[in-house]
Amino acid sequence: MKRFALAATAAAALVLSACSGNSTATDPETSAPSTTAPQSDVAVKVVDSPIFEVKGDAGSAPELTFNGDAPAELQRYTLDAKPDGAEVGPDDVVYAHYHGQVWNGEKFDSSYDRGAPIAFSLNGVIPGWKHGLTGARVGERVELSIPSEYGYPNGTPDGGIKAGDTIVFVVEILDSVAPDTPAPAAGEQVSDPAELGLTVEDADGQLKSVTVEKSTTEPTEPKLVKLTEGTGEGTVAENSQMIVRVVGGTFNGEPTPGGAQIITADAAAMPDTVGAAPGARFALLSPASGQGPAQAAVFDIIKVLSAK
Repeated sequence: MKRFALAATAAAALVLSACSGNSTATDPETSAPSTTAPQSDVAVKVVDSPIFEVKGDAGSAPELTFNGDAPAELQRYTLDAKPDGAEVGPDDVVYAHYHGQVWNGEKFDSSYDRGAPIAFSLNGVIPGWKHGLTGARVGERVELSIPSEYGYPNGTPDGGIKAGDTIVFVVEILDSVAPDTPAPAAGEQVSDPAELGLTVEDADGQLKSVTVEKSTTEPTEPKLVKLTEGTGEGTVAENSQMIVRVVGGTFNGEPTPGGAQIITADAAAMPDTVGAAPGARFALLSPASGQGPAQAAVFDIIKVLSAK
């Protein structure tokens, strides 16, 4: 029963992501600060001196001390520079640890408390994160000071952040993957998508679309099928986070709009991915529900980030 429930959750998340362009298929309780209204005209001021005092080493929860008033603009300061690290792009999926706190106030969120970093798309977070982290480098630990207009102007429902609050973060950037990053080459075919009623199209060696043949019998429960092995480095562990490229199609024979999306996914929600290597391809079939018709998602594993 638990395996079925996990598969149902994964199917819903992956198909929803493929249909809507959402960039995450992870537990919302472990998501980075998110928003539905990103801004494109935000500029970050990179400063040469600390914005606030940080005690504690990388890899552990920091203690913050504030002096004076919060900056009026979005600011970033680099605590631990890694000039040779890959530069974070504006549309990347970032893997990071973070600590969030109100200026001169209380902590409101921390991945350190959960004991695991998270992966998130910069297209699905508050403007202060998207623009504050763009241009930083993998391996760096940075301070961010985010004025209310680029964070949560109206506060948060739980009251941890109030309207007008400046919020700050210490972020450890562990990895970053651009949306056009290709999946490693596929290995041996394990299952024929045609036997599932699927036509999968690739372009330049990368997943492009999936169409479900109209005569295909709709699934009555979620089903995850490995289509090909992978050839990349590393394998999925039980609690790994993955970056995948996913496309979706409905059982009325129509591909879903939006094309391929790069998203994050948790192996814990899809146990049959455990042991797979990057480059592996899977099909995930989802039965009809109150949210929509039966659908299929096909995804390639681009990268295994790490076990939680």
